[in-house]
Amino acid sequence: MLYINVRPLFDPVFTGIPQLTWHVVRHWLEKPEREVRFFTGNLEVERSVVESLAIKRTGRYLWAIRDESYASMRPISDRDAKGSTALFLHSRDVREKLFGREIHVIHDLTGILTPEFHTQALVELEHRRFAADTRQAEEVICVSNASRDDVIRYLGTDPEHTWVAYPGVAWLNDHFNAYQRLTSSVFEPYALVLGTFEPRKNIELVFEYILANPRILDRFVFCFCGSTGWGGIYERCRSNPRITEFIASKRIRIIPFVDESLKYVLMKEASFLIYPSFIEGFGLPVAEALSVGVPVVTSFGGSLPEVAGDVGYYFDPHSLEGLGDAIHRVIADLAHRNAETRLAAYRQGARFTWSAFNEKVEQIINGDPVK
Repeated sequence: MLYINVRPLFDPVFTGIPQLTWHVVRHWLEKPEREVRFFTGNLEVERSVVESLAIKRTGRYLWAIRDESYASMRPISDRDAKGSTALFLHSRDVREKLFGREIHVIHDLTGILTPEFHTQALVELEHRRFAADTRQAEEVICVSNASRDDVIRYLGTDPEHTWVAYPGVAWLNDHFNAYQRLTSSVFEPYALVLGTFEPRKNIELVFEYILANPRILDRFVFCFCGSTGWGGIYERCRSNPRITEFIASKRIRIIPFVDESLKYVLMKEASFLIYPSFIEGFGLPVAEALSVGVPVVTSFGGSLPEVAGDVGYYFDPHSLEGLGDAIHRVIADLAHRNAETRLAAYRQGARFTWSAFNEKVEQIINGDPVK
């Protein structure tokens, strides 16, 4: 029997790990021949609840009835647990091992590798939970080769039981419909900068580039899209008098966190994406931009070269000059060979599919993975 941990589906917004969980759950819901159950903590979640979460694509409604929902959940018996395989798409929400065979997906070790970008509490939490998870797991799945190397090196997992499965990109009808509603709109050429205003995402470097090269705003609006985050970065950027002036003249636009439909529109209409992160376990926004034919300026951090491949415009995330060179290169390519540049981006993005991810995970569950 297979148990799948669905705790990420209780989140109000399905992005990142909840989004990955949603794609995996949908895959297994469509396999009536397999006995699959769902759980959170040590409690079994009724299949009807999971089906509802999959349809609604949000856990928001579940929080409104959480007392009733949790009351309907029953503890998984030791007998069922010990005779079953469990798939954890994020870290365990209980520390002791419950199941006879456990498979854990690890997305990144950024809290361990770059503690300067995280709070001390998060760093300590990641050390504890990842060490426990990997020590007791029979199989570990990483979302990139970079993450796999980190997990083997820092957590000491067995290379023969540490796998890679790349997440996918899938745009839905809701996203296409949102785009069609805006097809009559006129978009100025713009660079999209996607990411939370937090230290690891390195958004501040892009503002420094604009301040050093203000004439770039004559050619492109710079659209920053992401939540305000932490670390004072958002406040520092907004309080700069020149940035305030550029915002007032609408040459810089700062958009809060958006849903997936609007993100699709912003991605598809962008001239290019800038993703300056210091380190990533995968880098889904890069794959998403490429999937709609939008070239990507990104750093060498972590897994990002795996995702952008030969079509990325790379720079050292510590180098303002390097970022400028990468931006100038992508602008030149769009000016002189626009169709070829966008086609190359699209082909690279097409490599990342949820069907391939689920196929690899299923092989590992069945005990017959292909390296």
